[in-house]
Amino acid sequence: MKEEKEENSEVNWLELIRSFIAITLLFTLLLTYTGFLDSIAKLIGLIIIVFLIVLILFLNNYLSDLREIAEILLIFILLSKIFIGPRMLVPLVAVTSQSMLHQKNNPNEWKNRLISHDIPKEKIEKFPMQNGFDRGDMIVVKTPDGKGEFNLILPFGEKKKREIFKFTWPTFFSKTKLGDVIIYERDFAHGGGEPIIHRVVGIVHIKNWSVEKIEGTLDCLTIDEINSKYIPMIVNCINTKGNCPYKSYPSTGDFNFYITKGDNNKRTDQCGSIAYPINDKQLLARGWIRLPYIGWLKLIMNSFLRI
Repeated sequence: MKEEKEENSEVNWLELIRSFIAITLLFTLLLTYTGFLDSIAKLIGLIIIVFLIVLILFLNNYLSDLREIAEILLIFILLSKIFIGPRMLVPLVAVTSQSMLHQKNNPNEWKNRLISHDIPKEKIEKFPMQNGFDRGDMIVVKTPDGKGEFNLILPFGEKKKREIFKFTWPTFFSKTKLGDVIIYERDFAHGGGEPIIHRVVGIVHIKNWSVEKIEGTLDCLTIDEINSKYIPMIVNCINTKGNCPYKSYPSTGDFNFYITKGDNNKRTDQCGSIAYPINDKQLLARGWIRLPYIGWLKLIMNSFLRI
């Protein structure tokens, strides 16, 4: 009987340690990606809180259920990063506006607007997500650049020094093309919190710090403006001086700018005071599959819990 009790005690301690690691890792990932975990003090506080939660659940025999949920979520996050490759923690985006809604009384209006910007109709017909989507929908997303990416980031400190290591691998998907629906990170100049999900209606290919080629439309922008105003912004960011409105930016003079637009909006984001031209590093993911109405759950939680 004594040996059996000792064996059970050892198994329980193993369960306690395993649960503590899984739950701490999950909470650390979630809070790091939401930007809350930005100091050593908060990290230490999180570890203490998780330890107390784990201990209370352990004493009340509820720990195994929570551990299983944490492990399932960690496996889901890992598999989505490997096979789908978004630069987001979870490959799901809840739609919070009607900027991509296609009006029932004029379903082709969004196409006509693009045609008026000299984008050929035959190209528009091949664009993904032809039916658009509405507030409250959930979008399953995929890689923005055809690659999967894993980077180990410290949850605190200067952004440039937080990344410990990063590696990438190819996925089954292509790079971002004209017409794709992208999720992009906002710049500092235009405020707001959550990323924006809009369609790519123009691509500016930059080669050695100069415009090389343009696909689609620039809308109200000009090549001279790209060369004289927006490319220097990237240079400022790299050199850490002057006006740098981008949170994320390329490290060399070969990159793309993207002109974006909500299908239900009359103007592009860049000409409607929503965003500066989007650079490669701002791309978080691309829209892939629409799940109608499921996003309302997150929107309701947002309104009550402010998450």
